[in-house]
Amino acid sequence: MEYDMTVFEIDGLDEIEIENTSVEEIDSENINLIFLGIDKSGSMSVFQQDMKHSLTEFQHALASAKEADEILVARADFEDTITIGGYKRISEFDTAFQAGGCTAMYDAITGGTAKLREYRKFLKAQGVRVMALLRPREGGVCYSDTEFETMERD
Repeated sequence: MEYDMTVFEIDGLDEIEIENTSVEEIDSENINLIFLGIDKSGSMSVFQQDMKHSLTEFQHALASAKEADEILVARADFEDTITIGGYKRISEFDTAFQAGGCTAMYDAITGGTAKLREYRKFLKAQGVRVMALLRPREGGVCYSDTEFETMERD
């Protein structure tokens, strides 16, 4: 799949460890990468307080997990523009939310997927075992063998 990174405002692609958590700062041999796409378009303005609350709850839930030191989270905000942040410790996760603009969900998903793959490849080259799950559709479903094979490959 060809991917044109020029349409996105993605910090740190040339220097992975500037934007992402550096390997020296990782305290575990195992890392779980979580990518969170945040719709900040105007249609979300009625949910602004709910989103702020949910992002804070998300951060607290992961911070209290026994595997908290094995979790890195990246956040992609999308509306008219897309900003994809680096993979950071949960304590550094930005819980701010301000709605406005149009929706660019597809671009956020493809940009976030590219960033996840790049950082995963980098961490693996450094000897870190990485688990990353890209869900091709909503939860609560059973995956076919083909879908499961695609997730394993990706």
